[in-house]
Amino acid sequence: DARANAKVGFEAMLRLEAITGIPGFHARSFIKIGEDIQPGDGEWHTTADGKWRWKGDTSSDEIVGHYFGYAVYYDLVADEAERQKIRGVVTRMTDHILNNDYQLVDVDGKRTRWGWWGRTRFGKTRTNLAYARCTCWRT
Repeated sequence: DARANAKVGFEAMLRLEAITGIPGFHARSFIKIGEDIQPGDGEWHTTADGKWRWKGDTSSDEIVGHYFGYAVYYDLVADEAERQKIRGVVTRMTDHILNNDYQLVDVDGKRTRWGWWGRTRFGKTRTNLAYARCTCWRT
């Protein structure tokens, strides 16, 4: 059932934020320690309970994908309780970016390699954040 599959994906997207412990910051991926193949590359962090690892160094294009995915789910699938969750996560994502000078700040307190939209990267435009603003307005 397409609706059930969409819900599984939606819950996984929410988990990508929750697992980091940083409001508005999404992991790139997560794995269960002892069950999933443990990768040797990238920036991986272990959760406080020691059961999961999540990949940091999230990029701006991944965040734009989250904005898109949340908007589509909101419009086509979500019930009111899920819409409330989406409003919350989109607000936290946007706040994280704006409160960190248009940057994604990882668990180490530093900007991720490709996680910035600031003037030093794009001049006076912030193209990717235009989509974020539309998503926030719609929800």
